Amino acid sequence: MKKLFTLLIGGLLVISLFAQQNKNQVNGFDNTSYKCVRDYLDATQPDFLRPHFLIAANTLQNDQSSYSPDVIMQSLDSMVIMAQDWSKDWIIDEVEYYTYNTQGKCTEILALSPRNEGGPTFISKEVMTYDNQSRPKEFITYEAEDLLENKVEYVYSNGLLSKMILSSWDEDLNVWELSMKDELTYDDHSNAILFIAYSWSGTEYVNAYKEEISYDDQYIKEIIAFIWGAYKEGWEAYFKEEFSYDNNWNTILEMQSVADVDVWMDVDKTEMTYDGDKMTLSVHSTSYAYGEWTFEDKEGISYDENGNPTVDSTYKWQYESWELDTKDVFTFNDAYTTEELLLPFEWDYYYNHMLIEVDEYYWGFTSWGVEDFQFIMHYSEKNIDAIAEMSLGDVSVYPNPTNGVFTLKIDNEYRNTDIAIIDLNGRKIYSEMISNQASEVVKTIDLTTYGAGFYLLRITQGDKASYKKVVVQ
Repeated sequence: MKKLFTLLIGGLLVISLFAQQNKNQVNGFDNTSYKCVRDYLDATQPDFLRPHFLIAANTLQNDQSSYSPDVIMQSLDSMVIMAQDWSKDWIIDEVEYYTYNTQGKCTEILALSPRNEGGPTFISKEVMTYDNQSRPKEFITYEAEDLLENKVEYVYSNGLLSKMILSSWDEDLNVWELSMKDELTYDDHSNAILFIAYSWSGTEYVNAYKEEISYDDQYIKEIIAFIWGAYKEGWEAYFKEEFSYDNNWNTILEMQSVADVDVWMDVDKTEMTYDGDKMTLSVHSTSYAYGEWTFEDKEGISYDENGNPTVDSTYKWQYESWELDTKDVFTFNDAYTTEELLLPFEWDYYYNHMLIEVDEYYWGFTSWGVEDFQFIMHYSEKNIDAIAEMSLGDVSVYPNPTNGVFTLKIDNEYRNTDIAIIDLNGRKIYSEMISNQASEVVKTIDLTTYGAGFYLLRITQGDKASYKKVVVQ
């Protein structure tokens, strides 16, 4: 059974940059599957919400966009997951319900299964709280409606995520027990350059895993992963990822290697191709064994005129040729953009318009088989009153949507301010520091060379940040 929306991702896109691997066991929480808190958070994202691009470490780490009652028109209230029974009849397999606060933030995801004759069965509950800047503060999961499971605490420094602390609930002692901790270090451009994970020994945190990240013009060049050697009392390199880009800084190659004594051995590579709008057309991976590269799998994606995916097909390499495997078919309501929606944790930046259905198929040798799953989204009107604007002053962006050229106006409360434009691949495509202005700043910014889509304008001042979405048509 496919796992569905169970853990926070969208609020921490930086997580999806790194490889997923793992470690020990504390109280009922199975750490054998996770080597860091980041892996725990990234464990069970549904396939159709996984990004097809590598996410740079300086990407937006939480959805801090300011909502307005004038533009919020719909909220995703529930998602119904349909499956087929033994007779191939469609049945409701699971339903997820979403709750939002007055700032438009998703605060709870409740998952139920209606397949029990005695009534719906509780599957899980996730509760998120936020700080006064609308950033994730605490994320708690329940394995029954009131049965605590795990907790993640988020710590920020200079406006950036600096720590994630995981605790597990001890039912016998009725207390939270520490489990793991992640720490991130950034360079002057807000790029994560060091990621260290620690495990709780019972009395203190001990080294477990780390990643060192290097950049080329603020694009990730290399990630080297290390594990802590308890016997040698030192870090031991064991995994490396190297990235190559085309002239537009699209990622075209990801090479993976493992450490073998004093040399790196290539084991896997992933290659990507793009169309003219910088959207992924295909992704295929190969593995290295016995002195040669062998194809493994491939993904092909088609898009509509709004930049939303329409069909995402996967292929397996079989007997010297590619064979179809699965496909996801997406249906959107173009009357609403994501800016006009309230959405759960994971959804905010993957699509440009309202996603209303995803149909999953498998290939049956000569034709597409019957659908495997259906995900049906239900929206309703949502009126949010007294929505707080997270603001350091008055910021205006106009026109928005734009054909690529827009004006940014900032009042004089923004002093020593860093301005950045981030695309949805997490890449910082524009940055400028404004120092000690005496009056308002008016700037014209041109994004026409980067193509249509959504971009994030980030205004940073000290340990505070404000975000606005810019839509290029």
